Amino acid sequence: MAQAPSDSLPPSPLHARLLHHPKEVLLDGYPYDIDLIVNLPRDSVDFATLFLRVNEDSGFREIPMKFERNRFRYRFNPRELPADSLEYYFVVTLIDGSMLAAPLDENRQLQPVRRELIDPQIYYRTRRIFK
Repeated sequence: MAQAPSDSLPPSPLHARLLHHPKEVLLDGYPYDIDLIVNLPRDSVDFATLFLRVNEDSGFREIPMKFERNRFRYRFNPRELPADSLEYYFVVTLIDGSMLAAPLDENRQLQPVRRELIDPQIYYRTRRIFK
């Protein structure tokens, strides 16, 4: 009996990938979107949560993400939540109760994204000098 090629099988949680590309530069005072793309069928995902810490002295906040434009999204606004730095990671809960987390390092251990918010005037002045 012939088996179907593995490409035709639906993705399982073991093969699922959570895709997130953090912005390299975060300008203080400007809102931006933190997006997470899940390559599983939408009906297999129950919800996605962003764990966000502003400044290193605070704890992580658990923030439910909204599903819009084929991705989970949270709009971070430093005017509403002042910060010098951000640290965050994602947890996706599937309908069957299993969970996936991202980003992971090469040993599959959770490795939160860390970013400093930069003063826009300093950023653009520095960029102009080095051009």
